[in-house]
Amino acid sequence: IAQLFDVPPLPYEEVKIATAERGGQVNALAIDTEAAFLEYLDMFYNLGLAGRAMRRIGAVEFATTIAPGLRDVLLTGKIKEIVTRNEKEAKGDKTGKGTAYDAVVVDSPPTGRIARFLDVTKAVSDLAKGGPVHSQAEGVVKLLHSDLTTIHLVTLLEALPI
Repeated sequence: IAQLFDVPPLPYEEVKIATAERGGQVNALAIDTEAAFLEYLDMFYNLGLAGRAMRRIGAVEFATTIAPGLRDVLLTGKIKEIVTRNEKEAKGDKTGKGTAYDAVVVDSPPTGRIARFLDVTKAVSDLAKGGPVHSQAEGVVKLLHSDLTTIHLVTLLEALPI
């Protein structure tokens, strides 16, 4: 996306990369799995310090690489966090120019993995029968399967590797 909009490589925080004639804007960020994991530990478990210690010894990279589906869970969880945070900010905005998004575009896995990617949090929700992991996974499932959510699959025409 950064190349498409002719901007520098994207950071892990939302930045405006384009503005529309009528005041709309395009925000973008690069979601880093390790940063998302550390943010999750800090946000939901107050383990920011422990997370940074885990990063220093390489445990974060190990955890995000070894656990199947964890990258997809972190990515969809971060998308949900951004969308719901911005909806709350927009509702509290008295100017009427809130930051709720009309659309969210995600560079996602190849089409052969897309169904698993979109439903990984459903599997997590089914595995964790209660507690914070279950409720957070359920929140992502509700967002992805909401009547207000539309998913458009867009592909690049490329030769498949043999």
